[in-house]
Amino acid sequence: MRALTPFDVLSLWDEGAQRHPLDRSALLCARARSDLPAEAIVDLPLGEVTRSVLRLREATFGARIDSHVDCPFCGARLAVSVMTSDVLPDGVTAGGLPMEGATAGEGSRGGPADDPAADLRADGAPDGERTRGLRPPTLRDLAAVADVADAQEGARRLLQRCMTASAPASLLDADLAEIEAVFDALDPSADLGLQVTCTECGKPVLATLDASIVLWDEIEAQGRMLLRMVHVLAVAYGWTENEILSLGPARRAAYMAMVSP
Repeated sequence: MRALTPFDVLSLWDEGAQRHPLDRSALLCARARSDLPAEAIVDLPLGEVTRSVLRLREATFGARIDSHVDCPFCGARLAVSVMTSDVLPDGVTAGGLPMEGATAGEGSRGGPADDPAADLRADGAPDGERTRGLRPPTLRDLAAVADVADAQEGARRLLQRCMTASAPASLLDADLAEIEAVFDALDPSADLGLQVTCTECGKPVLATLDASIVLWDEIEAQGRMLLRMVHVLAVAYGWTENEILSLGPARRAAYMAMVSP
């Protein structure tokens, strides 16, 4: 996987800034999967999109992912760190995967998490009976139900889109939790659940790790930093944007140190 260059970062940021999050996912996956035609991305299983985006993120920003989770019970902000290899080890797409640990971050008093071995996992495992006659959902499927306000109805319509002729019609009578369990079994790495123990109240906290949101946030932050460097160095030396971005990161940083107060 080739890392994104400064030119790539600014190009993606510019192209995706006004897009819907699903369109951004397709944009990022298309960059990661240059072996596929762009129009094929929206029909990939969501788990494959997740894996492709995470690998692009690792190549560009490194294997460690630093994020946070807000406890829904007490409001504490929990800082979490996870390695890409823990989330997507070679040949594995789901399962109980160890996290590096979690700590309470800014706005809370906590230190190390009560459970440093909290795990990042996609609940459920493929089950032939529950997933019989179903195909994994895609970005195209999510886009088709994105405007459905009711979660139960949205899940039912998504399930209906993924049913083939051999799927039992009784699936559509399932409640929301049952439908979610079916999707988890069908494509476990499509929705990665992040579980930690709150250091403030001690309750378990579950949130999702959205690979596209994680990578997009880093692209946006990197893009703003690059534009600031371009502005400062262009004013100081009269260089063009292309000339500045063509410099290696160490040289750009050295020049910034010389001209910045």
